[in-house]
Amino acid sequence: MPPRSLVRLALAAALAVAAAAPARGQTPAFHPAPCHPGTVQGARCGTVQVPENRDRPGGRMLALNVVVLPARSAAPAREAVTFFGGGPGQAATGMAGWMSGRLTELRDERDLLFVDQRGTGRSAPLQCQLRDPADPQSYLGDYFPPDRTARCLDELGRGADLTRYGFLELAHDVEAVRRALGYERLDLWGGSYGTRAAQVYMRTYPRSVRSAVLEGVVPPGYVQPKTYAQSTEAALAGLAADCRADAACAAAFPDFAREVRAVADRLERTPGTAEIVDPRTGERLQLTLTRATFADVIRRMLYDPGAAARIPHLVHRAYLGDYRPAVRFALRDRRGYQQGIWWGLNLAITCTEDVPFVDVQAAARDNGRTLLGDWRVRQQAEACRGWPTYPLPAGYHQPAPSDIPTLLISGEFDPVTPASGGEAVAATLRNALHVVVPSGAHGYGGMEGAGCVDALVVRFYRQGSVRGLDASCVRGMRRPPFLIDAPEPITQDRSPVERFAGTFASSDPQMEVRFEALDGVLRARIGGDFTAVASPLSRTEFHWEGFPRRFTFRRSEDGGPVEMPGRDESAVTLTRSP
Repeated sequence: MPPRSLVRLALAAALAVAAAAPARGQTPAFHPAPCHPGTVQGARCGTVQVPENRDRPGGRMLALNVVVLPARSAAPAREAVTFFGGGPGQAATGMAGWMSGRLTELRDERDLLFVDQRGTGRSAPLQCQLRDPADPQSYLGDYFPPDRTARCLDELGRGADLTRYGFLELAHDVEAVRRALGYERLDLWGGSYGTRAAQVYMRTYPRSVRSAVLEGVVPPGYVQPKTYAQSTEAALAGLAADCRADAACAAAFPDFAREVRAVADRLERTPGTAEIVDPRTGERLQLTLTRATFADVIRRMLYDPGAAARIPHLVHRAYLGDYRPAVRFALRDRRGYQQGIWWGLNLAITCTEDVPFVDVQAAARDNGRTLLGDWRVRQQAEACRGWPTYPLPAGYHQPAPSDIPTLLISGEFDPVTPASGGEAVAATLRNALHVVVPSGAHGYGGMEGAGCVDALVVRFYRQGSVRGLDASCVRGMRRPPFLIDAPEPITQDRSPVERFAGTFASSDPQMEVRFEALDGVLRARIGGDFTAVASPLSRTEFHWEGFPRRFTFRRSEDGGPVEMPGRDESAVTLTRSP
């Protein structure tokens, strides 16, 4: 199609979506409320009431959960940075601690605004319990168990209009919050599927946007999980190339690429079993690993460079018949994903905005020889059977031209939102810069020089333009070292474990860990929420069961100070509290 035709089509799409914006009426009100436990210190919290169905005045109202981290300045900017989480189905307020750490310098002059998308967090949540918490094996089964998905649809449909939870409704909600709080404009941050939400807001309310950062970019025409298998193949090939180029990895795992396929083929014929320690209870579990779950383990580990650096070791252990590393990751990842995503909202969106545009038969044909195959496509399509849908504006999946200053950031080996997506979106924006992180993934965890990305984002927001923005620091970012070997936990008698019980704390950084010895098992509670079993590697070194090797801590023989890794790999020493 000629370039001018593309521009006309994109403009028509933008106008169609903008036309769906509701007329401005009375300014919504912000209702202050106490912050919930665990909220970042100094936050302002409250709600903004919005109609569930804007076409039915007087109908059900939704209370949007809002958290504001105020600027430190006495005269802050009239714009705030607001955040669109991924998934879809991630609650924005759950990102407050993480993002305020990443962008702490911005709080010198700018508020950070977090609004739980309707259907997530504390904004009329739509959650599906897709696993049985009492059955760890259920976390290693179907991605969308048919019986539980059907039950969820039935339960949620009794109280909510599931056709009113799409990204266009989110755009209207965020605009209502902006007006309620009196911000002149917003600086947007979108991550993963939140980049689609941010783009919908950009073209629906362009005058309300000062600038936008899109990390892990989803183009308007991208529909999940259509490209998962092919994107995973590309990311896996990139990992294999990096392993071959690394002397230690190449020597330890010379047949990595072949072993991945060999393990998958073996599990296709006969599922494997592994005995692991439940990281939550300390109970010994005998769990089964299928080919589909193994493939999804690889796909999910590829999201994060720190996890991806462990894949060759995990695959080699599986090739030798030891499935414990794969099973540990699968159990931890699926448990975390169950809690971190509101699955009712995920299905409410994807069953309208994505799955109807995926050709299931074509996916089977095109992905048959890939590691993931068409498993995720079939799972998602089956989950959407019977789910109510809503009409999308004309041109919804078409790109929209914009003059809004936009910084797009992609990882070179992202298995879910590849850099090609960022390039496609950048081509439709007239004031944009697309930065690709070498060997980056869906995130940059564990990479040397990862602070470059945060500093780049802060500089962009401050100047409000990509003009002259120097992104050369990404060339200095490096994939974390490959894991070559990892010791297995040892068995200790009860007495030394009980000697380590107690509460330990440090003042800088603020951290508190409470160790409990129950039935000979040492458990730890960090910050009131996170709990894990501490498996001994020696008499004085312990490992958080189910987590990467670097998550270890050391104790003195007499049960004295605790030494743990900090955020930047430096050691943090905790001493016993009275």
